[in-house]
This record gives sequence, C-alpha cells and structure tokens, in this order.
Amino acid sequence: MLEPRLIDDRMGGEPLYYFAQPKGILMRISDQVKRCVGFVGIRTPSGTDWGGTAFFVSLNDALRGDATLERKFPYMVTAKHVADKLNGSDWVVRINNRQGRSVEFEGTGTKWWEHPTESATVDSAVTPFPFEKELDVATLSDSLFATPELLEEYEIGVGDEVYAAGLFPKITDTSKNQPVVRTGHFAMMPDEKIPFAEFGMIEAYLIETKSFGGLSGCPVFVRHTVSLPLTEESDSPPVERLKRLYGGGSSYLLGSMIGHWRVPDESDPALKDALNLGFAAVVPMYKIIEVLHHPELVAMRKTVIEEERKKRAATTVLDTAFGETDVQKTPKGAEIPVPTEDQFIGDLKKASRKKN
Repeated sequence: MLEPRLIDDRMGGEPLYYFAQPKGILMRISDQVKRCVGFVGIRTPSGTDWGGTAFFVSLNDALRGDATLERKFPYMVTAKHVADKLNGSDWVVRINNRQGRSVEFEGTGTKWWEHPTESATVDSAVTPFPFEKELDVATLSDSLFATPELLEEYEIGVGDEVYAAGLFPKITDTSKNQPVVRTGHFAMMPDEKIPFAEFGMIEAYLIETKSFGGLSGCPVFVRHTVSLPLTEESDSPPVERLKRLYGGGSSYLLGSMIGHWRVPDESDPALKDALNLGFAAVVPMYKIIEVLHHPELVAMRKTVIEEERKKRAATTVLDTAFGETDVQKTPKGAEIPVPTEDQFIGDLKKASRKKN
C-alpha cells in the first residue's frame, strides 16, 4: 500500500503541505494551473464574444528590504494585442467562485501597463487586480517565475515538457470557466530575436503545441526533467547510469502565449484552424517581469507600503505608566515625572503619616 501523499511539489517554489492526502494530488497537472486563469470577452448586442485568456500573478515587495513590511501585489496579465482589443470596449473578465459558478467583473476603463521601453515588440500587458475572498483563484507567486537563472539552475531547455491553460472558444456556454490544457515540448530557445509577422523581431520562446484563437495571453508552464542515478549491478565493476524522467519535475511559469504560425493563406480557408504548423510563440517570463516592474507600478507599490508603514507608526505607543504627565530631566538627561498639585499633597500626607 502506498504511503499517503502529503506534500504537493508539482508547482516548483511553492510546495503545499497537508495533514491528509488531498483529492487529485496524484494527477499530472496541479489544479492551480486551471485556477489561475480567467476568460476575457467583449459585450456585443448578441452576447459576450469570448476571445482571450488572462492569468493572475503576485509580486512580493517590501520597503527598503524590510521584511516586516512585505506585501503581496496581485496582477492580471494578458497579451498586449488582447488588451488593445479591450481598450475602448465594454468588456468583462470571467472568473470562477468558490461555489462552483462563474462571476463576471466589468473591465471597461481599466488601464493596462505595457513594457516601459519595448511596447511595440513585447506582447504583454498587466493591470492590478484586487481579489475578493469568495473567488476560487490561484495567483502564481514570483517564486514560480522561470527566470533565465532558474532555467539554467534546473537545466531547462529544448525537449522539456510544456503545457498551457486557457480559453477554448468552441466551448463557452457553461456555468463556470472550463479551461483546456494543451501539452507539448520546448522546441526552440533562441539567443537572438526572431521574426513574428505582427510585431517584427521579438524575443520569444517556441513551443511545439497547437495554438488557436482564445489562448492568446494564457500562461505557459515548463516542467523540468528529473535525472535519477541507477547502478547496474550486473556490471563488474558496477556502472552508475542516469535515468531521465521527462515531465517528472516541478512546473514553473515560462511565459505567455501570443500566437502561432499558420499554413500559407492560399490554402483552403475552411481548414485554417486545422492547418496549423504546430508551433506557438511565447513571451518569456523575464520580459513580463520587466512589464511588472514598470516605473509607475513600482511607484504605486512603494506608496502602498509607505502608507502601511505610516499607519503602523501612528498606532505605536511607548510602554510607560506615566500617562500624559509632564516630565523633568536630571542633569544626566534622565526623565522624572512632574506630579500635579493633588498628587504632591497626597504623597506628602503619606510620607508624614505617623506609624502605629
């Protein structure tokens, strides 16, 4: 009989601990992957046109390195070309709640922040998103971000397993969000910019998986390969070999999907969804991090933390029993409380009282 699984390490950097084995912990992909996304759509006279995916992340920030003032700042992330479609439109984002139903949040008038210096070529946009307790949403902490340093540490690269979660526009008339998960492999990790028709030369990863309209802006995860040492006892002397478990490691947030390559336009238009070259472009997480560190967003976070510091300072008091009485100081600077007239007379009477 297998020992109960009490640690969920499928999402790297954020292991979850349990007293009893939870339902679904043995599944290949964590439920957090489906819970971190929302669907975005534009209201039309005939209904809502669901056309993109957003996902939610959180940044830990502190004031001047003061861990006691550390705060989590949640953001909604999507592709810039999706945000551009939403701007000026009557749009909504649909998220599941804890009762197993979806709720819609009005997004009209929302400000999106783009890359501070490369907005024309970085297809990513973010906006702060305050969460309510009744929402069934998993925010992806910055400990899950697949930075270049993390990719190097875990030797993540071409051939490793990837998967994306987002909107399937053919199935939207449901009572709650039903994200689809598409899997594939890391296909190209270029060390230079590559051409992409809509943006020109961009920094992007290539993954081998089918994409389609609706997945734009969705999160893409990569799972590193685990290598286990094996000793062949039949050899003399024993020879240590490695067994590689593809898809056996923890998952990290690789970036956001923006689009794919299609077959030439002269092909049958009826087959344009089916005739997909099978390669999708992903905005690397390090570029999205640069968007999240837009100077305006950094200033906003600092303001929030500074206000929190001032509130804490305003509620602090000195632990003294002297109350609001005046004080006098000795020649060496020690404070001595100055008694009131009533206190002085009372103390004098006590001192002159005869002993029985």
